[in-house]
Amino acid sequence: MNKKVKIVGSLSLIAATLALGAQIYTNHKMDQILQKFPYSLQDKFQLDVVEQKKNFFSRELVLKLSNDESNTSNEIIQTKLTALPFAVLADSALIPSFVKELNKNFKVTIDKNNITSKFSVIGDYFQSNIDTQFRDLANKSQSLVIELNFEPKSHLMKIQSYLSGFNYDANSKINDLTASATLIPIDDNQYDIENVSVQLKDGDIYFLNGDNTNIKLQKLDYNLDKSLSGSNYNLSTKINTDGITITDKNPKHATIQFKNIAFQLAQKDIPNQLSYAKLFHLLNNKNELNTAEIINQSLDLLFKNKESEVSFNFENLTLAHKEKDKEVSFDNFSSSFKGNFSDLSQVQSSYTFTLKSGQSKGGNKPFQIKGIQFEGNNKNVNLATQLELLKSNIQIFSKIKPSEKEQENTSLEKEKNTFITHLKTLSQDYNQSQEMLFKIDELTLGDNIELKGIEIGASGAISEDKQDNENIELTLASYVNKKDQFQLKNGKISLPFTATNVGSIIPLNICNNLIYQAACTKYLSVNDYTDLIIYQPIKNIAINIEQAKINGEIDTYPSTSLTPFEGKLSLKSGILEDQKDKTSFALLLEKWKNTNINLSFAFDNKLFKENLLKGKNSTSWSLINDWVNPEGQLNPYLKENGDNYTIEIKKEGEQTWVNGEILPSTNGENLAPEQQ
Repeated sequence: MNKKVKIVGSLSLIAATLALGAQIYTNHKMDQILQKFPYSLQDKFQLDVVEQKKNFFSRELVLKLSNDESNTSNEIIQTKLTALPFAVLADSALIPSFVKELNKNFKVTIDKNNITSKFSVIGDYFQSNIDTQFRDLANKSQSLVIELNFEPKSHLMKIQSYLSGFNYDANSKINDLTASATLIPIDDNQYDIENVSVQLKDGDIYFLNGDNTNIKLQKLDYNLDKSLSGSNYNLSTKINTDGITITDKNPKHATIQFKNIAFQLAQKDIPNQLSYAKLFHLLNNKNELNTAEIINQSLDLLFKNKESEVSFNFENLTLAHKEKDKEVSFDNFSSSFKGNFSDLSQVQSSYTFTLKSGQSKGGNKPFQIKGIQFEGNNKNVNLATQLELLKSNIQIFSKIKPSEKEQENTSLEKEKNTFITHLKTLSQDYNQSQEMLFKIDELTLGDNIELKGIEIGASGAISEDKQDNENIELTLASYVNKKDQFQLKNGKISLPFTATNVGSIIPLNICNNLIYQAACTKYLSVNDYTDLIIYQPIKNIAINIEQAKINGEIDTYPSTSLTPFEGKLSLKSGILEDQKDKTSFALLLEKWKNTNINLSFAFDNKLFKENLLKGKNSTSWSLINDWVNPEGQLNPYLKENGDNYTIEIKKEGEQTWVNGEILPSTNGENLAPEQQ
């Protein structure tokens, strides 16, 4: 018996020793875990812990959440930890002052809050659940459930939440909001977002208590994925929704309705110091919006990355006005843009835009359009200098404090020199090339006008000798104007040309842009403006057109007799010598004197000779007929060559010939050859 008692006593002593050791180990692990605080998220939010009481079996803690950007700190949760061998139980609750703050800020009433947590000190396993019952702004009961899981091997934090709904007032509300997020460790006590997913069943939002715009959402899905790569990160954002309906009461009953929207944005190698969260913080500044900083941040987020790709699609867009019984709709729209920004001085980009169909109902001018396609690419765009120019221009619109005015005056000359340097850099280093194609299969306007097979193509590139080689082509399969009894078939325009020193026109384009007009007025004197904007482009740009052509067939509607026509143009203008008179009129006059032109145009004369246009008194035919046969006689500038009427114009220097007849350089420019 004594032996059994000794054995039991020994086992009890061993068990007690092990339990004591496990308890000591558990407390040691708890100390290690608490020493890792504070934890931070993206250097913006910081979670800290304050230990208020401690003994061998329990601890009382308070969790504090701080926001570095707004310099605010709140005690949010108080918890009592009970240490068991190799395990810890937690009894937690929101701090009453924090509940009061939530009720005040969000105008809700929290009726019940339950926080349950459990974790193991052996496996670093942690799970916490928060179940909150509250009444929203419309005093309707709602529930919010949040679940947090910590994975010991990867140290990932996964957060899932569900909100039953929220009523902002008697009209505005959302229903069934589900969200999840994954946080990844970037060092021992700092986390960053890896992905966020949000799903919303539906939402109904009214502005001005229902007296203005109403937005209805149907099944919204938002996903964000972020991956870190050293000092940069990649970002992918996707937004999908079954429908968005926007109703505006001014104008009354105007409605915009989207169906099946899909938006996607992917960016690679964004610097870590740039984030959309910082931009949203600037936009939500309650004191004063810093417009310049907001635009600068937006530009950096858009272009300071190696590659961006964005797409926007929808199945249907309908714009309706019930009161006026008008409706315009577009079906199957898709668009995309891809840019390579690894070298901002030589940006490459491409874009596409397609629309299956569009139509209008009601109103005085209904239309129908089918098969729109627009695509192209740009290469070697000097975006770096353009962004510098834009950012410096933004400062002009920033508010200047009185104490800063003197400083602004002293730096004006420096800003002016920088601005002019940017203009000259864009002009001298211009090396851009581009391609573009625009197509429309069919376009119908009302009951009278029909167009088919519209196509516009353009391409251009800078050669090694800085010559811009361009080609523009336009084709039109058919054009019918039933009211005017006019139609055109197989129309085509081909315009190949070259231009030297084409970059010198860029300062003119910039200063004609509304964004830069204030900067040009501020920084450019009269002499600067004359030299950069007027003198340089007119003097230095030389255009050479080799055999531009226009051809097609015109006819009455219904068809009487197809009348083919063809025109040809060649033009050559050179670089001017230095000019003393730099006014635009004098420069253009000198440019005209140094321009040579060959122009010819021919068309079949059957419609006009055989009186087939009798009774065709429409605007189109009246204009054509009055030009061909003014006052019933053949235009003196036209010649009859067999079955064709022709005209040939030639200009060399200051001499001009029409159909081989030289025109006097003065006082006879408007005389017909027969009148000279």
